[in-house]
Amino acid sequence: MKYYLIIITFVLTSFSSAQSNLSVYVKGGLNYSAMRNTGYESPGNYNSNIDRFYYSVNLGIKYAINENNRLYLNGEITRSKLSHDYGGWGSDHYTFTSYPVTLGYEYIFLTGSEFKLYTGAGMSYIFRESEVLVLDDMPLFRPFSVRDSGFGFEMKIGSEYKLDGNLYLLGEINYRLLNDVEALKLMSGVKVNLSGVSLSVGLLFRI
Repeated sequence: MKYYLIIITFVLTSFSSAQSNLSVYVKGGLNYSAMRNTGYESPGNYNSNIDRFYYSVNLGIKYAINENNRLYLNGEITRSKLSHDYGGWGSDHYTFTSYPVTLGYEYIFLTGSEFKLYTGAGMSYIFRESEVLVLDDMPLFRPFSVRDSGFGFEMKIGSEYKLDGNLYLLGEINYRLLNDVEALKLMSGVKVNLSGVSLSVGLLFRI
């Protein structure tokens, strides 16, 4: 969370002289990730429980260059889970918490006083923490966490509908492409790809 506060403070300070072009928003999302390449999809060998649907919270800023072009900075928190039963030999339980920070561009191709429709794309830098709990009798494996980071790319389409004054209803569909997460560094080949689609709804306020 401290990363978001630093970035948002910096952007607000930078754009303080042009507040009429600035908007802030908050939104919640339902995410779908296929979680491929988990290493747990060999038929007949494993019993896995993959949390392909999970939620996210977003806080962001948009800066209007002109009527049709905007820049945006988005901070997000997501958490998803994956568990794996070895069939009497123990089980693994993973919790993946991600903090993507995305800087991108939006093009508004339908403008109006009450309704706007736009598309956009951005690059993400992602802070991640993989919490691992291994339940068995082997002393080598105990609960621990692995922190790493990576990059991603997102594409989106969205709309804004004016509710009252400077308050707008915001809706977006995003696709984010991410690099693989190394879920467990003590065992090779255990990786998860969290790329997927997000449907989010929230409120935007024009300053």
